[in-house]
Amino acid sequence: MSHDGCIEVAWKGQAFSYLLHHSGFHKTENYGTKRHEQHSSATSAVQQNLSDTQTKAGTGTWQGPAPKGFGVVKEETAQDLARSAALEPTFARLGNGQTIPFLGLGVAGVADQSVIDAALAAGIRHFDCTSATPAEESILGAGLAAFLAANGDRASLFLTVPVRSTTVVGGAAVPATVPTAEEVLSSVSASLLALHVDYLDLVLLPAAVDNCAAAAAVTWRALQDLVAAGKVRNLGVSNYSLVDLESLAQSASASPSASPSISPSLKPLVNQIELHPRLAQRKLVGVSLRKGILSVAHTPLGGVEGSKELLVVPAVQAIVESTGRTAAQVLLRWNVQRGVPVVFGVSGVSGISADQQKQWVKEAAEGVRGWKLDYVQKAALDAVDASATSAAKRDAEVAKTASKRFYTPQGLVFADAEEGGAVKPSTVL
Repeated sequence: MSHDGCIEVAWKGQAFSYLLHHSGFHKTENYGTKRHEQHSSATSAVQQNLSDTQTKAGTGTWQGPAPKGFGVVKEETAQDLARSAALEPTFARLGNGQTIPFLGLGVAGVADQSVIDAALAAGIRHFDCTSATPAEESILGAGLAAFLAANGDRASLFLTVPVRSTTVVGGAAVPATVPTAEEVLSSVSASLLALHVDYLDLVLLPAAVDNCAAAAAVTWRALQDLVAAGKVRNLGVSNYSLVDLESLAQSASASPSASPSISPSLKPLVNQIELHPRLAQRKLVGVSLRKGILSVAHTPLGGVEGSKELLVVPAVQAIVESTGRTAAQVLLRWNVQRGVPVVFGVSGVSGISADQQKQWVKEAAEGVRGWKLDYVQKAALDAVDASATSAAKRDAEVAKTASKRFYTPQGLVFADAEEGGAVKPSTVL
């Protein structure tokens, strides 16, 4: 190479002793050689059959038998769980980097402002008006006004409201058709006025009885405009199936808002759905998360207005006895520990006094922080939804009846759990 001005390298024509199959390969200390030395009493025949990769393997090579694992799960001590709980964040992160507190209070059925005051005193900063009436939303607004007047930090609050429609079905807040763009503007404006704030942290578009994809895309563009105007920070949906989520996300990307400042990729960041051990909805939660959509649990205690069915499940009661926690605290903790924020409410105790509601709010707030379910307890609750067991997987009929919904509003039909996302092989083979 001297003709082009380069100097010939000094090592030209020499062999590299550090290459694996070089005759002068120098011995290195590694797992394989160490193990070979410890078993030097082995027969020479065995030693002669050792390959280069067994005697001259790289430093990080393991030549022993395949690891067998622990065999049994390592028992977690109380100190381990307490240390882990102390390091646990109090919020989940949305797909855009903003945060949402793990514990939220649903204000539907709240007795009076003193319940809101008690929630704030207990450290709750996430308030959800999804199922609340405008009057109950005003009660929350009065409590927030007092909090902010006493130098409370607005940035610490996370306020969620729905897009209210004039075409609700029955007594549930489920619209017959997708809310229009005009209803979006009037609903958000009314919530801002009732809550005495300048912006909303999250606005949810509820699933409608007739959940027309084209109409939802138009409504979504109206919501995007509110984000561009600074009146809304984040957008989400409630009670959407995976199929509906995929359709809306695609529409949000393909049909950007008319406002030039809004990003065309402003997709839903939250899907508020019913989640508890009897309705884990693992595929919906997991696939949504991979798409950047966080699932938030409503009806986390399994039922409203005095229903106790989920509270007396044997697996729940066993944990109650071993931890000294209440059944409600155990159920709330189960969702939080799987990374799902929960919205618990007082609607199930709306017939009792404000003092009793305040006690329940305090109990819920204290029950989520400062402790954790251990592996065995978490696994026991995971198994409550029998659709996750191997026996249920072998029997499609069992799988269909294993899960149970407590939230069944009139007219709203929930899609099959396996629709959307990647197709499960067992459903086509």
